[in-house]
Parts: sequence; C-alpha cells; structure tokens
Amino acid sequence: RQQLEIVAGKRETRLQYEAVIDAGSTVWAEDSLEIPNGFDVETCQLSEWPEEEDTVGSGPLVDAVLREEAPGRLRLVPQRPRSGRLVLRLTARRGRPLPAVGSLPLVRSSVAAALPYSVIWRDQAGRGRPALIEDAAPAGPAAGAAPQTRQGSAQPAVAGVEGVAQAGEAWRIDL
Repeated sequence: RQQLEIVAGKRETRLQYEAVIDAGSTVWAEDSLEIPNGFDVETCQLSEWPEEEDTVGSGPLVDAVLREEAPGRLRLVPQRPRSGRLVLRLTARRGRPLPAVGSLPLVRSSVAAALPYSVIWRDQAGRGRPALIEDAAPAGPAAGAAPQTRQGSAQPAVAGVEGVAQAGEAWRIDL
C-alpha cells in the first residue's frame, strides 16, 4: 500500500509519504522516487516491517543512500540489498501554498508503483474538499499517469479517483 498525506496550509504545503513494500523472496536493491516540483525532501527513512503486526511505528532502520539524479528525481539504494517487508517514509515541504488550480502533488515510487495509493488531504487553508476529475479510461488510471487539471476550479484536481471519504477537515482519496 501507499499513502500520501498532504497538509495544505496558508503559507506552506507538507507531504508525508509512506509505502509498505513486500519484497517477499525477491531482493530489493533500489528505488527511484519522483518528488513534485518545488518540494524539498526533509527526511527519507527505510525500515524493516515490525515483526509484530500490532506494533505501532516501525522496525529497525535500514542503512540506505539517497541521491538526487535530476530535479525531482531521487534514487534510494539500501547499503545491503534485502528481501522481506519494508516501510519507506518520506517527508517533503514547499515554502508556499499550493496553487488554486492544479494537480495534487504526488510522490511516486518505482518499487511501489503497482500498489494501491491513498491520498489524505488535510485542509488548513480554508479551501475545503479538492475538486476531482474522473479518469475517462474504463479500467481505471494507467500506472504512472499524470493527474489532470480542470480550468476554473478553485481546488486541486486528480484523475483516476475510486473513492472519497471525509473525516473532519480531512478527505481520503483512493486512486
């Protein structure tokens, strides 16, 4: 699974991304990450999945190197390739609010690309629920498809939405 929490503030925007990667019996050796334009990565952690399912938090940290390959593109390489379940956590910040019209700023992981993706939209700027655009493709969104924008919308938009649920000032969007 993948989950991205977007905290849309009046003065800045924060992203908190988490992916649970089940490498199973294969060896996980690297990941290519895409970060939205204008965001700076604050932290990136790779850890083993906790052995006990009810454990809150994460297991032991995995030594890994994070390198910038190009603007908005990072490579994460564990010091020792490994198999099993891993948790990737990344936080990023942008020192200004999101534009009134545009795509949701999604973090992408090449290793987790096929996993379900949920977005939690936390509104601290008074915008409310993001306006959403449904994907025209009958089978759902294509892997890696870029979100679309809608002219005249006062909210961010995203393509390929399967469900939206609200809890307080937060909305969950399953892509």
